[in-house]
Amino acid sequence: MSNGGFTPVIIASAHGHADAVKYLISEAGADPAKVNENGVTSLMYAAASGMVEVMKVLLDVGGMEVDGAHSNGGTALIEAATGNSSESVEFLLERGAKVDVKDLDGVTPLMAVASQGNVKGMESVLTHLTKLMNEDQLKEHINLASLSGGTSVMFSAAGGHPACTKRLIELGADVNEIAQATPEYLDKLAKMIEEGTYQEDEPHVDGVTAVHVAAQGGHIEDVKLLVEAGADVTVLDDEDRTPLLLAVKGNYGEVASVLVEAGADPDTPYVDDDGDSHNLLMDAIIVENAEFALLLIEHGANLYHEDDHKVSTLLQASHRGMSEVVQKLLEKYSGEDSPKEGWVDSPSDEGITPLIAASSEGHADIVPLLLKAGANPGAKDRDETTSLMAASARGHVEIVELLLGAGASANDQNVDGHTALMFAYNGKNQVETLWERFNQFVPDKSKSSSTTEGGGEADADDEEEELDDGGTGAILQAALSNHTKMIDVLLANGADESIKDKEGHAARDFDYHPEADSEVLDAEREAERKRDESRNEL
Repeated sequence: MSNGGFTPVIIASAHGHADAVKYLISEAGADPAKVNENGVTSLMYAAASGMVEVMKVLLDVGGMEVDGAHSNGGTALIEAATGNSSESVEFLLERGAKVDVKDLDGVTPLMAVASQGNVKGMESVLTHLTKLMNEDQLKEHINLASLSGGTSVMFSAAGGHPACTKRLIELGADVNEIAQATPEYLDKLAKMIEEGTYQEDEPHVDGVTAVHVAAQGGHIEDVKLLVEAGADVTVLDDEDRTPLLLAVKGNYGEVASVLVEAGADPDTPYVDDDGDSHNLLMDAIIVENAEFALLLIEHGANLYHEDDHKVSTLLQASHRGMSEVVQKLLEKYSGEDSPKEGWVDSPSDEGITPLIAASSEGHADIVPLLLKAGANPGAKDRDETTSLMAASARGHVEIVELLLGAGASANDQNVDGHTALMFAYNGKNQVETLWERFNQFVPDKSKSSSTTEGGGEADADDEEEELDDGGTGAILQAALSNHTKMIDVLLANGADESIKDKEGHAARDFDYHPEADSEVLDAEREAERKRDESRNEL
């Protein structure tokens, strides 16, 4: 026998060596009933490993007791069920193993097979239970709780075994049973934690239901079955966690959606591991999960939530270009009996409104939605920048046209005295400067020839390589055309070129002036020439 109490019979049984087990018992006089330090027998090891032939030898030749229990009260049948061996379960039941036995933790064979998702093993257990019990007794047995508070359907749902979950529900499992551990179990658990033998990933929490544990594991099919069976998705466990919160914490979006559709509170606050509280709708918008955001809005999420910087859900969605979400927010807002006054223009602590954000980011599909909902095209941020200025600065000509059409003033000035026209000229200046510098290093296709400098024919591959700019030239030309058009649009709508900023600059002072850039450009050309010479010397 080893230091742990492992006898030759136990070792041979665990590995399925039926002939060796028979020899040890019949010829060598080994006692098959010897146990290891935890009271586990050779029959239990064989059962857990699915060694049916070994079990036959142990029972028929060794005369072992089929319902013998180890130090925690577990029998060979419970070990077979926990070991997920349907063959062992069926064999032991046929040999008369007690089907309604409990170990010292209150775990039954039914709970054990359910925890493993062993459908075949579960049917064997249920068949033998029906031989002992009437319908009411069977239902009562199915809803027994272990000392940890878990029922068979909780064990099944926690493991993500929908076939077992469905079968148990059909037989009367209470989907709203609340787990409550016994004092004895909690004492035992505390001792195991102290000894370092508790290996669960999550600490034990009372007050959970089957839908809690299914949601925590991300088991969507089990969640659906439980919801269809009438599970209450709003129950709080002893740590005030709902199934929805557990699904969100685990990042199980589909599960969270099912729970919201089933009536979970869309405003359930989520506290992360750092202790920071999150709003589900705001987080869905931030990660750009439009589907979940729309679902939350549809099921009554608070439209008016703002973060610590007074950024509203509408502002965040407008900034991120989530047009469907913006539209749904505005629809819900317009349909309220007492909508919050000024919400469409509600600014962040920096004064940025949804319209300013959408205009700056170029979301031409969102700007009309906001304007139609009554957004003020003349609203200003903390620096007195308007939506028109923001759009002009970023070259969004379509939005500039929309804002001007909605009555935006072309001559408003921000704190520095800048107008939308100044921003437009400055943008054109930047693009033209980029274009000029781009042309220093990439030859103009219009100047290229089919002959080389010496008059010979150019190699086609060399020409293609020389002229391939990756599309950058076309992008710059389009941007330049866009900025030029925007200036024309602003001027046509009354933009005043004579207005000066606080430093005395008028709009055209921000335009591109080649002569002002000549020294810089010449220096860059000279630097490139020297680099070429250096490369030629290598």
